[in-house]
Amino acid sequence: MCNEAGKFGIGTNITREDLSVILYRVISSYGISSKPSQEEFDDDDEISDYAKDAIYRLKEMKILHGVGDNNFAPKAHVTRAMAAKAVFAMIKAVEI
Repeated sequence: MCNEAGKFGIGTNITREDLSVILYRVISSYGISSKPSQEEFDDDDEISDYAKDAIYRLKEMKILHGVGDNNFAPKAHVTRAMAAKAVFAMIKAVEI
């Protein structure tokens, strides 16, 4: 997202759902796709519509997982460790 000054995300945190969209777009750019998981997270109603497809496809690919109790916590901020783990899982899963 761009802030009011037109700067891309400077000084802002990234959410789990935004990270999901970014990772899936990277995967898709390599022509890799998957079917979406049929198992929904219990907090599915909190996931933004723009992110649902990416989240459930990454879940099916076993790149992203929930945070416990079958919740995804889409609005939670991602730590550097979480982002690194997700990127590593993406690379390992699709051998980019």
